[in-house]
This record gives sequence, C-alpha cells and structure tokens, in this order.
Amino acid sequence: MKRALILSASYAGYHADEAAFAFLAQELARRGIASAERATATEALLHLEGFDLLVVYTDGGELPAEQERSLIQWVEAGGALVALHGATASFPQAKGYLSLLGARFREHPPLTRFSVFRADAQHMIT
Repeated sequence: MKRALILSASYAGYHADEAAFAFLAQELARRGIASAERATATEALLHLEGFDLLVVYTDGGELPAEQERSLIQWVEAGGALVALHGATASFPQAKGYLSLLGARFREHPPLTRFSVFRADAQHMIT
C-alpha cells in the first residue's frame, strides 16, 4: 500500500492550504496512492515511518532542528519528497531542508491584479 503525508499549511497566510490538500489527495488517489493524510504541523515530520511520500505545500514557518533531521534521514532512507510552490519559501533557516530541495525562495514581485484568458477550455488545468 502506498501512503502519502501531505504537509499542508499556510504559516504565512498566503495560500488556501485546505483546498490544496483536497485537490492533492484526489490527484494522488488517481495515480495509485491508496492513502493520503494531512498534517498541518511540522511535528508530523517526526513520524514519517510508514509513509512512502511526503508532499510539502507550505509557506513561511519554522522547522526545528529535530524535525529537520528526521525529514533528512527519512529521505536518505528512500522516502520520496515532493515540494510544491511555496515550499521553497518555507523554513528559510533550515539549511538541510533547503539543500534537499536544491532551491530556495528569493523574492516575490508586488501583488497585482491581472487578467486571465482561457485559451483552451478543454485543457485539464482550466
């Protein structure tokens, strides 16, 4: 059985993390992940045994050293990590975490209004 843990939390308040969890769980199920659980606190990283996949959809926040070490050890032991969107803007002081990602958030342009035009109404992303 494949199990996923989705760390879905908007510590900085920028993203709709509950909606993201629902979407991600549905998409993982379509791809054969039998079980997806949601965690909103980084303490869950201390209990990754039994999970095959960790999806991080967060922004901001802090990652205590013990939790960071647990995550790194889990990945080194073969755990799969997928970091989405604001995950690179999460836990900026956690050097080991950022090293796992291979990237870090640098800056965001000012928020602004923009228009969206749907070019293909049949495309899955629309």
